[in-house]
Amino acid sequence: MNDIVVIMPVLNEVDNILSVIQSLKDNNLQNIIIGVDAATTDATPQILEQAIIHYVKSPYTGYDPTVSSALAKIEEYYPQTKYILFADAGRKYSFEIVSTFYNKINQGADLVLGSRVGQTENMLWHQKLGTQVVLLPIRILFNRKIADISPFRLIRRDKYQKLDMIGDKFRFPSEMLIKCLALNYQIVEVPVVSLKRQGTSKVSGSLKNSIKAGKDMISALQFAWFKSR
Repeated sequence: MNDIVVIMPVLNEVDNILSVIQSLKDNNLQNIIIGVDAATTDATPQILEQAIIHYVKSPYTGYDPTVSSALAKIEEYYPQTKYILFADAGRKYSFEIVSTFYNKINQGADLVLGSRVGQTENMLWHQKLGTQVVLLPIRILFNRKIADISPFRLIRRDKYQKLDMIGDKFRFPSEMLIKCLALNYQIVEVPVVSLKRQGTSKVSGSLKNSIKAGKDMISALQFAWFKSR
C-alpha cells in the first residue's frame, strides 16, 4: 500500500508513538506524516526525529490545525500518493483493517469510514451519545444512514483536494463527511473494533472537551451549502 500516506495528529504521545508507528509499518503503511500539536510539551518531537519520521509542528492547538499542518507536507514528502489515511496515535484501532479500506477504495469508493457501531465497548458513554447527536442532523439533511463519524478513514487524494477543507478546532471529521455527502461521493463504511485507548484521550477523555468538540462538529453543518454545487 505504498500509494497511501498516513496523516496522524499527536499531542504528548511519548508513550504511544513508537508502537503506533511500528504497527503502521507492520501493516505495510510506510508513508507517514505526523502533525505535532502546538501544545505538546513532552519528548514526542525528539522521538520522531530519532525514528526518522516526517513530522511538522502545528502553529496552533487543536485537531484540525494539527492535521492541516501534516496535510500541507504531502506534496513535499509523498507527491505521488493516491490516498490519505487519517489515523490515531492512541492505539485505538488495529491497522490490519486498512487492507479492507484499501480494497473498498480500489473498488470505487471515494471515502471509506471506520464504523465503530456494534464495537463500542471501549467508548465512553458521552462519546457514544455525542456521536449520535452530531450524526442526527446529517442523516436528516442528506437522507443517508451514516452509522458513525470516526476520524479513522481513507479518502482518495484527488477527491479530498476538491473539498476545500477549512477546519477550526474539531470540525475536520464532520466537515469532511458533510462535504463528501454534499458532492455525492461514494461513501462506504467498514466495521472496526474500537480498542481501549492507551493513555488519556485529550478530547473524549474529558466530558468538557467532548462537549466542545461536539459543538464544533455540529457547527460544520454550515458546509452543507456544497449541496448546491
